[in-house]
Amino acid sequence: MLSTHKTLFEAVYPWAGEDRLTNASGIGVSKGSVLFARPDHIRRAIDYALEKGQDKAFMLAKPGEIMGHLLYPSELATF
Repeated sequence: MLSTHKTLFEAVYPWAGEDRLTNASGIGVSKGSVLFARPDHIRRAIDYALEKGQDKAFMLAKPGEIMGHLLYPSELATF
């Protein structure tokens, strides 16, 4: 996941592909009114999204939910 993040965002963010839990565990990240997940919740969100993404029926029914968990703004922290 970190490698993909780096590939997608390295031209935009100098920290793209780095694990915030390791290098910025106390820093909150936001974009406009969206507050992204705390560093200690990111791995859980990714694991959940990757697990649910393997469920073909779930993925067909709710692809946006999977993408939402990969984005994981704080308002999606429901599990």
